[in-house]
Amino acid sequence: MKALFRNKLYMTTLTADMLSNFGDILFYLALMNYVIALPDAKFAISIISVSEMLPTLVSVVVGSWADKTQHKLTMIFNTIAVRAIIYILVGLLMGFSPALWVVIAVAILNFFSDICGQYESGLFIPISLKIVSDEMREASIAFRQTVSLSLNVVFRSLSALLVAVMSYQALAFVNAGTFLLSALILLSIRSALAQLLAESSAKQTTSQSVEENNHKRSLFEQINYTFQHFKNKPDIYSALLVIPFINAVFSVVGILILFYISVDKHFVVINSQTTLAIFPILITLSGIVGSSLATTLFQSLSMNTILKFSSLFGVGIFVGFLYHNIIVVLVCLSFAVVLGGAASPKFSAAILNHLPQDSLATALSGINTLLQLGIVGMTLLVSWFITFLTANTVTLICLLPAVLVAGYLWFFQQK
Repeated sequence: MKALFRNKLYMTTLTADMLSNFGDILFYLALMNYVIALPDAKFAISIISVSEMLPTLVSVVVGSWADKTQHKLTMIFNTIAVRAIIYILVGLLMGFSPALWVVIAVAILNFFSDICGQYESGLFIPISLKIVSDEMREASIAFRQTVSLSLNVVFRSLSALLVAVMSYQALAFVNAGTFLLSALILLSIRSALAQLLAESSAKQTTSQSVEENNHKRSLFEQINYTFQHFKNKPDIYSALLVIPFINAVFSVVGILILFYISVDKHFVVINSQTTLAIFPILITLSGIVGSSLATTLFQSLSMNTILKFSSLFGVGIFVGFLYHNIIVVLVCLSFAVVLGGAASPKFSAAILNHLPQDSLATALSGINTLLQLGIVGMTLLVSWFITFLTANTVTLICLLPAVLVAGYLWFFQQK
């Protein structure tokens, strides 16, 4: 861990990233408060939610574009500048009285900002691979994840305070300012980043024919190539197959907690307000614990072993729902999130260390889309089911995939 603190490039890029994260959190909270002021708040919230979800569906295209970009470092700074300009425009729009047309315009601008963010992340991948060694990859990801989750708690508290004392327009301008400040921080190490990128490009020229073949593949062929690449690495291949289903199972816990509270007044810790406050805090703290233990207590465990035990807690969550026991649900959820926090750095490091660098952005965006599809599909289904089915019936439907995932990991996978 000391090596990470001594790594100036790693700590500087981490600082720049966390700063822009603060701007995003601040603006999102301000935007949610803005739309609540509208007469038709539900429709406005729906528009914002769709604008947040759509970038995931085109992430593969954006990743492929990032892979094929020649002057990556220049485009990173250009992209940050574009995002700053976007939020300056958002700030100007928010100077008007709250109206649906403003929300629609902001949602469109926010969509393009998210696309730029994905593109910037894809451009930065070859540089990030050079900033830390392969041996330190898992530790660096775990540390970044821990810092991010910890700061999120601070950022959300600070954002809530700023939203109470500043105008929506000023908050949008602050978000634009965080991007500009992030660019200035990166500018201080631009020459060092350029050198790392040059080293990465030099290595890729030794396999130029492979790179050209990668760029000639279609997006679906590229994703299929990624999966084929991991067929001889059972741990990673199995995780690619299983994690989308695990994500899907855990994604509906929040919806079910709300549903059960609405039909059972005893399904609470003290009261409904306390329960709804505990839920996100528990997830954040459990994620921090899992990330912190990824390189210590869980370091010797394989990713597959962690996923096995996580699947059992997934089953336990829905058993808790069936018995209307909120304590069982929260305890099982906390252990599952701890294990998820420990597995995430292992999974990310394995992907980054084994994929060809010339197609990393395409592969990672494709994998991210796959991992998100389960969440989107399950959330939509459960949101529909709760409109006409009982709470226990919905839980039984959710329990089925949880049991199937656990059964596959514990019994059928070895065969």
